[in-house]
Amino acid sequence: MTTSNEKPEQKQNLWNPKDAVPKHIQELLSKPQSSPSNYNYISAFYQIVFLLKDQKRTGWLDFKVPQPESIADHMYRMSIVAMSLNPNKFETDQPSKSTPPDLTKCCKIALVHDIAEALVGDITPRDANIGKVEKNRRELTTIEYLAEIIKPYNPGFAKEIVDLWLDYENQRNFEARIVKDIDKVP
Repeated sequence: MTTSNEKPEQKQNLWNPKDAVPKHIQELLSKPQSSPSNYNYISAFYQIVFLLKDQKRTGWLDFKVPQPESIADHMYRMSIVAMSLNPNKFETDQPSKSTPPDLTKCCKIALVHDIAEALVGDITPRDANIGKVEKNRRELTTIEYLAEIIKPYNPGFAKEIVDLWLDYENQRNFEARIVKDIDKVP
C-alpha cells in the first residue's frame, strides 16, 4: 500500500521478504510445487522459522547484555510464561465478562508474534532508518509471505498464523493483551 505523496521510485524500492530469504532456501522455493504435500515448501517454511534461533535480539545487543537471547528463545520463553499462568486469576478487561483467557491461544500468539523477524530482523524503536509504519508493513508482508509458503500444505495453519499475528499487532483480544504484557517482561 502506498500513499499518494510517494514517489514512483519509492514504490519500486519497497523491502520484500523474498529478497531476505537465504539462497539455499530460495532454491527450495524455486522448484515447482507438484502437490499440496510438496516437501520443498514445507522444508523452506521450517528453515525460515529456524533462522530465529540464531538471530539475537537487537535490544540486548544494543545494550551489551551478556549472552543475549535469540528471537526464538524470546518467543519460547513467552509461550512458557503464558502456559504457566492460572486462567482463573485474571480479571477480564470487560467487567460484564467472566470468561477466563484462553491460555492456549496466548501460547500460540506468543509463538507467532515475532515470527516475521526471521526475515525482517529485530527492528527496534531506536532504529533511525526504519520507522514504525515501515516496520509494520515489512512484518505484515512477511507474515503473509510465510503463510503463502505453508498454505498449500496446511491452509488452516496459514490462516491461523496471520490471524494470531494480527491479534497481537492490533491487540484485538484479551489474549493478545496478556501476551503484550508478557512481552514487556525482561
